[in-house]
Amino acid sequence: MITAQLFQNSVNQYYGFLIEGHAGYAEEGEDIICSAVSALALNTINSIEKFTAFQPICKMQEGYLSCIVSELRNSDSASDSHYREANLLLNSLALGLESIVQTYGTQYLHVLITQK
Repeated sequence: MITAQLFQNSVNQYYGFLIEGHAGYAEEGEDIICSAVSALALNTINSIEKFTAFQPICKMQEGYLSCIVSELRNSDSASDSHYREANLLLNSLALGLESIVQTYGTQYLHVLITQK
């Protein structure tokens, strides 16, 4: 199972995520859930880097991907466009992950929202 932990700050804005595990839906290379989660997460990171002023701190290994936008962690600067854009991209990731859960079930993907 994949566990996706989404981090929110004190004003409920996302500032990062941690994704671990493998879905186990199909054989390696054929697992559409792993592929979908990976594509969503990597696109989120690439989009934050390209379309905002932020450079996320990311770590990637086999079955592990973390991403933190440290500027968003302690911020509630909803008026700044880069903050809004980064938050929108992270909200889009959350929506995509929840859509996968609704379609395929929690036996393959579990999404947690954590205030840290």
